[in-house]
Amino acid sequence: MSIKLAILPRTRAGLSREGLQAYLAHSHGPLVMAHGEVSGMFAGYVHHYVQDEPSPLGAALADRDALTIIRFACIEDMAASKASPAYAQIVGPDEDNFRELAGSLAMLLSETTVLAGPEDVARKLFIFRHGADAQDAQGWAEALAPILAAQGVDGPIAAWRINTVARTLEGPAPAELFDEVSLRGPIPADLANALTAAAQAYFADAPASVLVTRPRIFVSSQKD
Repeated sequence: MSIKLAILPRTRAGLSREGLQAYLAHSHGPLVMAHGEVSGMFAGYVHHYVQDEPSPLGAALADRDALTIIRFACIEDMAASKASPAYAQIVGPDEDNFRELAGSLAMLLSETTVLAGPEDVARKLFIFRHGADAQDAQGWAEALAPILAAQGVDGPIAAWRINTVARTLEGPAPAELFDEVSLRGPIPADLANALTAAAQAYFADAPASVLVTRPRIFVSSQKD
C-alpha cells in the first residue's frame, strides 16, 4: 500500500518565513536529494511554501510557513529511509537548523481523489476542516464532484484531493480532514461561492483554515 506523509514544521525561533523557505529550497531539500539512502525511497517529494495571499475559501492557518509531502511505495520504504545512516547522521540533524521539534507536525494520510490533475501548478491550497473526521471524506467528495465538473476541463481548479489523518507521528493534527487543491489560476467568485456553500451545508458551518502555497517539486509522483 502506498504511503503519504505530510510534515508541517514549526519554524525555528529567530528564523523568518522567508528564511525557513530559503533554507528548505536551497539547503535541506538538495541535502535530502544528495543522499540516495534517504531520497532514493521517495515516490514523491514536494515542498509547499506558504504565501501571504488571501484565499476565498477560509482564513489563513496561523503559524505555519511550509508543508512537505513525501510519498513512498510502501511502509517498508519509509522505514528504510528513516533508518538509514544518512538520515540519522546528516539529514535528520539538519532539521534542527530550520524547525522546532515542539510544535512540528507529521501525519500519515489516506487520500480520496475527487479530481485528478497535474502536480506542477502555480499554487496549491490546503483547507483544514476543523471538526470533520475520516468518515466525512466520501460524502464530501460526492458533494464536490458536480461543482468541480461544472467548471470544465480547463477550469481554475486542476486537482482536488481529500486527505484524512490515518496516524499522527508528531504533534496533534490541525484537523482530521483537509483538502488539497491544485490551482491553475484564481478561483472566480461564483465558483468560490458554490464551494463555500457546499462546505457550509456539509460541515454544518464548521470553521476552515487555509494555507495558500507555492509548490516546489523535488521528486514528482506523476511519472511519464
